[in-house]
Amino acid sequence: MAYRNNSETADSKRFCSIGRWQVERSFAWLNFFRRLDKDHERLPESSVAFIQVAFINILLK
Repeated sequence: MAYRNNSETADSKRFCSIGRWQVERSFAWLNFFRRLDKDHERLPESSVAFIQVAFINILLK
């Protein structure tokens, strides 16, 4: 069994952990919007629009 230790692998693991934290925090912020807790819209475009409005609201605060 060969073990490869290069800096690229370590950097990619670090990058993934930072990206994962940002995604999890973003989903946590969306939990404050009651309309987004269930899928009430008929079209996926409507859901995307409400998610975008929620993030705009978060950014403007």
